Amino acid sequence: GYRTAFVGKWHMPGPLPELRGVDHFLTFTVMGGQGVYEDCPLVVDGVPEPSRKRYIAEELTDRAIEWLERPSDAPFALYLSHHSEFRPDPREAGRHAEAPVPLPEGLHSFFAMTDGQYAHLTPAPIEQVVRRYGEAVESMDREIGRLLDRLDALGVADDTLVLYTSDNGYLFGEHGRFDKRWAYDPSIRVPFLMRLPGRVAAGSEEARLVLNLDLAPTLLALAGWDVPAEMAGGDLLGLLEGAATPWREDFHYLYDFEPPFPTPAVEAIRSERWKYVAARGESPQLFDLVADPGEYDDLLARGEGAEIARALAARLDTERSDALANR
Repeated sequence: GYRTAFVGKWHMPGPLPELRGVDHFLTFTVMGGQGVYEDCPLVVDGVPEPSRKRYIAEELTDRAIEWLERPSDAPFALYLSHHSEFRPDPREAGRHAEAPVPLPEGLHSFFAMTDGQYAHLTPAPIEQVVRRYGEAVESMDREIGRLLDRLDALGVADDTLVLYTSDNGYLFGEHGRFDKRWAYDPSIRVPFLMRLPGRVAAGSEEARLVLNLDLAPTLLALAGWDVPAEMAGGDLLGLLEGAATPWREDFHYLYDFEPPFPTPAVEAIRSERWKYVAARGESPQLFDLVADPGEYDDLLARGEGAEIARALAARLDTERSDALANR
């Protein structure tokens, strides 16, 4: 009974699909649906169209708002998939040109071109990259604000669940890395915000381990459907409302090596307190995230935590076996 739309970055292998259950599908004809950031051609319900705005985030927001404003009595589900990366709109470009960007200890401005990190193709000083990244976030934030304002103007904001999240974090020099693939927290943690007046208290926080696997069960439960037993994840609204629902105590992180990126295959078990990391070709690591949230004190490297590491390594073996069995 919902009208549905997907607007923005697709970026999955193979040709663009006909998305099952999606009434309106707008994405890019460039780079397999990833797109470019300026004057990006579109494909709208299978029909190529030129861009109408120079900056891609503004274009996508315009299109999403136009779809929301179509007359309908049906409830809606909109997936707006922005992709800003390091390219701000000219309105924000240069805003932080003079902002200080302290680098982690021991790193220089061009470390992203050294130590096997050549594949990221970042010849600019890392301080400049971080400034432009921040400006691009502000460009996207402006457009998200436009969308939220439109929900208010349409009179549906109080009855609409807004979920804001991302596909990955990023390392900007932490641990000497410039990447999004390692198991360190700045890489694997992502923004995760929810707004639903009357059910999600403004300013409330949830400290338990939430994953993007929880998105689908949350949406199904909100729409009044039973969540299939085989579906991983849980209902976040129920969690926030204090439902007596068992919740995960840890999760399995897995990255498979993908050339040309130099990050090796990495696995980890991450609980609320501990993280055990096993990267191919490197010694295992164990971090106490309460005492060492920056993950710089490897307990195994100084001869501590062996018993905890054995238990987490066994947990990793179990998760790996389950993952292989379900492929």
